Amino acid sequence: MEEKLKLDNKGFSLIELIISIAISVVIMGAAFVFVMIGTKNYNNANKTTNVQHEMSFVNNMLGEAIKSGDNDTAIIRKLSSGDQILYLGDKTTTGQNKKVFYYSKADKVLYVYESRTSSITSLSNLDVYTPNSDKSDHVVSKYVDSFDVTWASSDGSGEPITSEYESEIIATDRRSNLVRVKVGIKLKDKADKTEVIYEIRS
Repeated sequence: MEEKLKLDNKGFSLIELIISIAISVVIMGAAFVFVMIGTKNYNNANKTTNVQHEMSFVNNMLGEAIKSGDNDTAIIRKLSSGDQILYLGDKTTTGQNKKVFYYSKADKVLYVYESRTSSITSLSNLDVYTPNSDKSDHVVSKYVDSFDVTWASSDGSGEPITSEYESEIIATDRRSNLVRVKVGIKLKDKADKTEVIYEIRS
């Protein structure tokens, strides 16, 4: 007697199909969340790195200029508008290469120029060597959220020397060879601040 082989053509039941879809959705959801967290962490790390690079660049430029400046002609000005000026002369007979850092509070931009005069009260009277150049040519950083430069006392305490308003300009007499610089950098939602005291060596 021959046995008839029955083919098992039974497929997935509806419940099995629903369970399979549910498991797939959970796995894909977990993978999506994992990718999103990784992307967010990467973006945050990238933003932090960019802020640190910008801060390092600004501080390096300021530090090198201050340390190589002339102790006798350095001037700090704080305008009533909130703008700040750091003027660093030199000891050359021609009086050239006078470096001027100008912080525009309204624009949150730090500029650097070379100027013929120390009588600077605004960006318009810098009397720079390249008067026809675009301001963007002189930008140090467009992300300076805060900037403060003061003389620091030379008694070792490093405490800032306070100044008083004199007309539109705060008094700027040099009283030490130490310059305290506070810089705040902000790139989108990431920010960082530093405070450094530099010594004018010349």
